Amino acid sequence: MKNGRLAFRHLLAILILLLVIGRTYFYPILPENFFVGHLLNLIRGLVLLKLITDIFPLGLPKNETFLGIVVFMGVAFLFTRDLNFLTVFAILLSFREYSFSTLIKSFLYINVFYLAWIFLFSAMGVFPNATIVFEGRSRQLLGFNNPNAAMRASFNIWVGFIYVYWRKFTWNKARKLESLIYLGAAIIFPMITFYLTRSRMAMIAIVGGVLFFLLSKSMLINKRFFRFMLTALPWFLTGISLILGLFFADSQLMINRVFSYRPHLWGVILRQQRYPINFWGYHSAILHHMFDRGTRLVLDSTYLNLLTVNGIGVFLIFMGLLSYLLYDKAKNKDMATLFVLVTILIYGFGENVFFDVGTNPLFFMIYPACEKLNALKWKRG
Repeated sequence: MKNGRLAFRHLLAILILLLVIGRTYFYPILPENFFVGHLLNLIRGLVLLKLITDIFPLGLPKNETFLGIVVFMGVAFLFTRDLNFLTVFAILLSFREYSFSTLIKSFLYINVFYLAWIFLFSAMGVFPNATIVFEGRSRQLLGFNNPNAAMRASFNIWVGFIYVYWRKFTWNKARKLESLIYLGAAIIFPMITFYLTRSRMAMIAIVGGVLFFLLSKSMLINKRFFRFMLTALPWFLTGISLILGLFFADSQLMINRVFSYRPHLWGVILRQQRYPINFWGYHSAILHHMFDRGTRLVLDSTYLNLLTVNGIGVFLIFMGLLSYLLYDKAKNKDMATLFVLVTILIYGFGENVFFDVGTNPLFFMIYPACEKLNALKWKRG
């Protein structure tokens, strides 16, 4: 009976992961109202069932730091009526018995399964495989609703692949062929997807990840200044976003073109007065109502989205958690996890990557990070 309950809880966890990650891939085949309503409600129902079945074997969660954040998100919900972050933290709570290593392995394998499925049906003509032209560049959909979604799926696999097989990327003279295979896969796979989709932001993040990988093999990682720079990375990227949006949004500098005129849109949203930045934030759909009716804006910046839409409170919580994670992993020389963090943070500069567990393995680090913070608090007390 006990083994049966354990198997049921693990089955629920697998099903939740399949659906949460699958949301990205279901766009081409499910109507929008099904995606937004029924599928999300199904996920919430399964998460609630998982939390209930966890109570007896695991007990009530004793992670006060994490629960404090959940309470804050609950208060924020009273102001915004947006269940997004409450859903995210409920999902994280349902995975509390699993390690980050286990979760990111599952994340990798499920993404590989879905992407292979999408590519296969795209090649068969079941899903869209059209080519669009933007700024004179041909970009393929590869079965998704836009080229950036295809590149993001490939990016998720690339990040997970390098984390899971991190040790394989250290050159081994005794296993030259194996080292070459892993290095070749890590280089060729994103290059092919980039060539087909021409998604710049993901490629910039990948280049940033490669540079960090090279630095991690040097003595710089042991320098205190380098660790400080890593800890300040999310704040630095936020500052750059604000500077570009407030002072260079209307310029014709190359940086505007490189980032597909994202800074221009950042400036438009930062300068509008209808919905000013406040502490509690707004509903995530507020971007559709900032200007004329029918205007649907997408703020492609994780940091500015947290600040302008989700509010100063949520922004400070996430920035604090990210800084602590960077500091803790650098201090303990956990290079594989740091690689995941740094690469996703760079990607977040020009994309929204903090708002869906299914497309951001960084979320899986939050519960254990809160546990460590909680332990530190009691230790000092």
